[in-house]
Amino acid sequence: MAPAQRTVSGGAGSGSAGHIWPFIGQTALGHHLLTSLENGQLASVLLFVGPRAVGKATAAKWLSRYDLCRGSGIRPCDRCSACRQTAGQVHPDQRLIDPLPGVGISIEEIRQAVSAYTVVQWNDGTRWLIIIEAERMTEAAANTMLKFLEELPPRLRVILTSAEPDRLLPTLRSRATTYRWHTVTSTDLRQAEIGQSGSLPDRVARAAGRPGWYVQLAEDPEALLQDRQAMAQTLTALAAGAVRQVAGQSSAPRLTVADQLAREELVIRELLLTAVGSLNRLLWPSAHDSMQEYVATLSPRRLLSFANRFLDRHEYSPNVQPRLLYEDLHLV
Repeated sequence: MAPAQRTVSGGAGSGSAGHIWPFIGQTALGHHLLTSLENGQLASVLLFVGPRAVGKATAAKWLSRYDLCRGSGIRPCDRCSACRQTAGQVHPDQRLIDPLPGVGISIEEIRQAVSAYTVVQWNDGTRWLIIIEAERMTEAAANTMLKFLEELPPRLRVILTSAEPDRLLPTLRSRATTYRWHTVTSTDLRQAEIGQSGSLPDRVARAAGRPGWYVQLAEDPEALLQDRQAMAQTLTALAAGAVRQVAGQSSAPRLTVADQLAREELVIRELLLTAVGSLNRLLWPSAHDSMQEYVATLSPRRLLSFANRFLDRHEYSPNVQPRLLYEDLHLV
């Protein structure tokens, strides 16, 4: 019989996991996870769900490093042999499946992971299996993982992360304790003080509550400029109705079309906010003038079509291929 599913919701909250929990705006969730781990009450199978770039994968890897660390004082210490091994992803008790962009997780990858953990365990510690973006498992891979979870070896902890949990097998989801990760507040991002302060307002706005994207913008000086350029290109394409260059590429990778859909949705969001005069929630505040210029040329009917496209996308099944979804939304 599958264990009863339990859902834990995150957020900033008032709980404290101390200075050892490093993730922006997820203090209460971190406190719960660490307390459960220390007390031996953390579930064997965990599912981290939430929007992309909110810290799910980072936290999963950090928890395994924390548990496997053999240093003294604050863990992970980043100095002991176990920390060096986990940093290099060569620790025998930590296995990570992190698919490349646009690539699914094959049954062979799952079989290799399963076989690695079905051999005799010589130490008395906990082993960790982490699968990033688990919704990208093929059907055969997902069924193999389900069978593995039904007869889970002792002292093994499995963490699955997913931004699209509806694409996972329901029976797979029912085997896990679900932890929900949320976007965080602008105050949380500002207090993180990552990167140069000069670009802080733009980074905070563009991150839209996603710590992973906020950190990336801070670490890559060109990221904000490239993001602004991509936004401008999408705005130009929307203005010209130039959608066939993406939708017409039948061989385009899944991620390419999915990214284009996501980019369009953000730009449409920006247009709608500009049209109603709600300027304090813009993701690209420095592009306000060009947005206003375009909005001034839009008829009410055209603006309504954008709003409908924004809403319709979320009514489709998450299993619809992005290219087909793109074609249908644009009536190509």
